[in-house]
Amino acid sequence: MAVDYTIHEYQLEDVEEMIALGAVMHREGAYHYLPYLPEKLQQLDIDIRSGDRKYGNGWVAKIDGKIIAMYVAFINYYFFCNEKIGSDYFLYVAPEYRNRYPMLAPRLIRQAENWARANGCKEFSPATSVMIHPKVSKVYEFLKYDVIGNLFKKRL
Repeated sequence: MAVDYTIHEYQLEDVEEMIALGAVMHREGAYHYLPYLPEKLQQLDIDIRSGDRKYGNGWVAKIDGKIIAMYVAFINYYFFCNEKIGSDYFLYVAPEYRNRYPMLAPRLIRQAENWARANGCKEFSPATSVMIHPKVSKVYEFLKYDVIGNLFKKRL
């Protein structure tokens, strides 16, 4: 199938639409019982852009100007040394595009990998804790990620 979407670093004009799509993700995911605060995401955008995208960045996929998917990543340091490691805040593909574009998520992830590499990261270590789509693990396995450890969660 021909690709009719584009992927680019998100821009200021994308933020409100990303926040609206994030609300859809939030309702669909494992954290739906917690509040969704757009102002927190607006602050994340400010932090990313004010840091010249060196410690945080994001990408959107669009069709005809509409965001259909997004990925936001960040860089941190290992707790035991001064080397950098990349990770992600979230990956989301709108439900109606998941089966239509099976390579969309991998392409977004590769954008983040390239950015993390260019900013000195030794590894990229994304997580999947939102529990939206069972195929997310398969996407990372397809991209040759190793499964390490477990993520545990308990409501208090």
